[in-house]
Amino acid sequence: MCHYCRSGQQNKVILHNRDSPCTIGTVPIEQMKKITAILFSVMSVLSCSRKPVTGPAVLIGDIEGDFDECYVVTFPLDKLLDYNKVNPQDGHFELVLDNVDGFMDLVVQFTETDYFGGRINANDTLRMTFTRTPDGHFHMAYHGACEQEARIWTDWFSTYDLSQYNIRSDKDPDITCAQSLSLLSEKDSAFRAGNRGKLSPYHLHRADLRRDFIKAVLIESDAYDNGLNHLDNPDYAALVKDVDPNDPYILGSGLLARWANYAMKDMGNDEISRNLRFMKEYKGRITSADALASLADKVAGTLIMSPELFDDEGKDVYVSAVRDFAGDMPELYESMLSAYAAFKATRKGADMPDVEMTAPDGSKVMLSSLFGKVIYIDMWATWCGPCVREIPHMAALAGRMKDRSDILCISVSTDDTAEPWLEHIGATKPSWPQYMLEADAVSGFCRSMNISAIPRFIIVGRDGKIYDPDAVRPSDPSVDAVLAAAASDF
Repeated sequence: MCHYCRSGQQNKVILHNRDSPCTIGTVPIEQMKKITAILFSVMSVLSCSRKPVTGPAVLIGDIEGDFDECYVVTFPLDKLLDYNKVNPQDGHFELVLDNVDGFMDLVVQFTETDYFGGRINANDTLRMTFTRTPDGHFHMAYHGACEQEARIWTDWFSTYDLSQYNIRSDKDPDITCAQSLSLLSEKDSAFRAGNRGKLSPYHLHRADLRRDFIKAVLIESDAYDNGLNHLDNPDYAALVKDVDPNDPYILGSGLLARWANYAMKDMGNDEISRNLRFMKEYKGRITSADALASLADKVAGTLIMSPELFDDEGKDVYVSAVRDFAGDMPELYESMLSAYAAFKATRKGADMPDVEMTAPDGSKVMLSSLFGKVIYIDMWATWCGPCVREIPHMAALAGRMKDRSDILCISVSTDDTAEPWLEHIGATKPSWPQYMLEADAVSGFCRSMNISAIPRFIIVGRDGKIYDPDAVRPSDPSVDAVLAAAASDF
């Protein structure tokens, strides 16, 4: 699980890998970096009654004033439906959401601090007008049913936005965990007091869940920074040990995976044995289909992300246990089996899969055309923080290797579109070769190389065979020796 965003979710996305890397998968990456920032949270309010109808819901919006980015996220209850980027040229957007069951929740997001909630009932139209104020923020005028609920949600979102509580050590190292917890308590109290008389038990339950989630994340972050195990913290235990995994709103709260991790903590000495015992003990006790799917993703992730921990017999036993626990989830089992097959196919000495890459000038280059040298491949994306932090180290490594005729360093972007990639390399002007995979090639190549997260570094031998499918990073002091050894082996 990523230390920074801690999403722990799989929504068409492969789980995070080691050292806080960033996920890649079928959801557009620009979506994912925003989606992880809001952690799939949504506020749906009971006092605006859910109509027992199904039909279209129409959202019309106008933005008056300059803005850099604006996204509209739509949710059916607690599950992400879509992520829509607004065209900054005219600031007008119109979304027609088909077959809405009762109502659709949404949030309009301008910056890290400007969020506006909304709800549209089936067969209704909602109009939202945003005006930029002199301080650079936005004012919203709301025209449609459920206005009070939307305004409560807007307040809820600004109260329980995770990013404001200093979860990243690079955000403000002078703010302690205790100070962040105090700020959360103040804002939580202010939300409840400011909306007194408007909040139903449902509102309060959702606020409780979100507050406890943020507390848990703060304790995790503090423990991580101090080299401690957060599962041993009694305050953390009080937040997660009694969570109801069948609560219909637990999945969106972020507490489900934390409950499972705590439940597993004394179930074995390694991740595999803990997962096996957890599945055995909780088989049939998870009655929520969504919770079961999420927990199945969690335990399946051990095999998907660490297939090297299993031999053939162990893999078969583990897949059988997940099937017995989770039931009919064929895509999940296919992912597990594919990951293991890809692992076996990409061990040292296997043929390196070929792929067509695009150079900054638009020309096409086959990876195989570069064979003949030892190739150190940096798989990255502009949106991936850990990837970007490796770039200076990659630049230094490429500089040290520039006079070697037997070693070639290249970077291969997995960005969804060329624009951010070209903008980034235009600004940084890297001295080593840069390429990008077209969107339709990313998933296939990553599947064939068992790449579940980036940054990922691969070493290919001069013979076009895999030398190391998961090599050390350029920031690792041993990287020069590793590359020298690879070159001397041929």
